[in-house]
Amino acid sequence: MKIAIAQINTIAGNIKYNSSKIKEYAASAKENGADLAVFPELSLPGGFAGDLYLRKDFLKSCEQELNLLAKELEIPAVLGSSYMGENAVIYIDKKQPEPMSFKTLFGREKKYFNGNDLQTGINGFSCCIYSGAKELEQSIKKAAELAADTLLVLANEPFYIGVIEELTEEIAEYAKNFSINIIFVNGVGAQDGLVSFGSSFAVNKSGFVEAYAKQFKEDLIFADLTLNTKMQREESPKEKQVYDALVLGLKDYADKNGFKKFVLGISGGADSALAAVIAKDAFGASNVTGIFMPSEFTSRRSRDDAGLLCKMNNIRLLDIPINNIFKSFKSALLNTFKGVKTDVTEENLQSRIRGMLLMAYSNKFNALVMTAGNRSEIAAGYCTLYGDSAGGYAVICDLPKSYLYTLCGWRNSISEVIPESILEREPTAELRENQKDSDSLPEYDVLDGIIDNFTDSFSGETEVVLSEQEKQIFKMISSAEYKRRQLPLGTKLLKHSFRDIRLPVTNGYK
Repeated sequence: MKIAIAQINTIAGNIKYNSSKIKEYAASAKENGADLAVFPELSLPGGFAGDLYLRKDFLKSCEQELNLLAKELEIPAVLGSSYMGENAVIYIDKKQPEPMSFKTLFGREKKYFNGNDLQTGINGFSCCIYSGAKELEQSIKKAAELAADTLLVLANEPFYIGVIEELTEEIAEYAKNFSINIIFVNGVGAQDGLVSFGSSFAVNKSGFVEAYAKQFKEDLIFADLTLNTKMQREESPKEKQVYDALVLGLKDYADKNGFKKFVLGISGGADSALAAVIAKDAFGASNVTGIFMPSEFTSRRSRDDAGLLCKMNNIRLLDIPINNIFKSFKSALLNTFKGVKTDVTEENLQSRIRGMLLMAYSNKFNALVMTAGNRSEIAAGYCTLYGDSAGGYAVICDLPKSYLYTLCGWRNSISEVIPESILEREPTAELRENQKDSDSLPEYDVLDGIIDNFTDSFSGETEVVLSEQEKQIFKMISSAEYKRRQLPLGTKLLKHSFRDIRLPVTNGYK
């Protein structure tokens, strides 16, 4: 049997669009001589659709479209859909949809689906939806009971650093140990910052991978699972995977929500430089505008670096000084603040002025405001609400600052897009005279290690023993939860990400 593995990019809730995408790829599979086309988990309703799965009208629309789709497909197909209250694998043949498997549920998914047990076999294959290693092993054993020699594993797994290698090795090992062919078909594309990475593949009973799909792109590949040779896949460096995830996360968010123009503040620092280059790579330089907003504390070096960055990337740069606005705000508050010394209030006021100007540009020209706060700053609360955190999409919000420089270096190795003068500079927000990030935070390599310890502590895998410095940083991180709740959506990159942790804002645990 020649099986087509259709790695498609769907839109959550856009049932008609997703159905047309399935028909398009099924037709191409038939043209290429395939006997069966296989599609990812929830490919008809779209993955990560959240509380849409609770709406009866939405579920009814899915089932109506599934029946229409079954009548129109000209090749047998296996696809993921919501069905009778389940996250289901549907087999379509002879114009009829038939459920073959329901997903084992965890955590938030229990809110949406019933999770009843079902796994059947037909024509020598069985199906399941990926839920993790333990559940996969149970599905393999069930497939053996059903006398199936091939297991179709549907998935819509989100990216985190290391997941592609982990999954490939895990599934290849299962195929070899249990002597079963496994086809892993994963979704691709981004939904509100969750990036499905693709990388679908077929592995035969010997544990040899016969076919690989592209990473972070739609693809259609074929497998007959009769060969006994291993296909060599070009290894993708970690930095390339991370960068591709950042580009796709931003691009899909904008494309699927109708944004065509983009704007961000360009400070002359590494964060905004990387965010600008990601936007340029996603949409082209002509669609990206940078705004430089100097104050009395802005150095000449910042101006020069911002200008050089935009020149190197052909990005339009506007210059809007904030000195006069800042003075007018201070004047308006003069009597109110009389007798009270200058402090972080005035620093934050500058950041909020900049946020207001960016949002004004966004309103006037319908441009998506991209924020450039990194994971380290956001974790520690080293950001200003309604200031540098104001915007529509947080491009690098899950990227540790200590790794950001590595990623910038990798991007420069492809083509030089970020001036070395920016990468060599000590980080500073320039909100007061001679300010440095290190005035308020530990060195970033130290801070990032402690942040990792904090997020890992919620996995249940280890018990945390803290030094005095770590206790102080943990307290800082916990106290910043109210800020993180109000940040824009952004791309997930790490297995233990802040977007997966929800602390109580009113928190009495020390």
